[in-house]
Amino acid sequence: MATPVNPPEEERHDPYAVLRIPEFRLYISARFCITLAMQVQAVVVGWQIYDLTKDPLALGLIGLVEAIPSITVALYAATWPILFRASALS
Repeated sequence: MATPVNPPEEERHDPYAVLRIPEFRLYISARFCITLAMQVQAVVVGWQIYDLTKDPLALGLIGLVEAIPSITVALYAATWPILFRASALS
């Protein structure tokens, strides 16, 4: 059985090297804060709708209304590059 060979020091991969770039740290922090704010907003909207109506169906409809635009855009986003590439090739 062969023993694993350690690569030279300059060839080793540092998974945290990107975190030494200040702009990337700022970007990751902003992305985290935006994601957290969107999640909090979704919970607050659902909570307020349920508090006003006391109806689980209304809460489910709010979730559906929030999901429909994402699903619709995803369908177009998936097909547009395929159609664009086919028309560019012909």
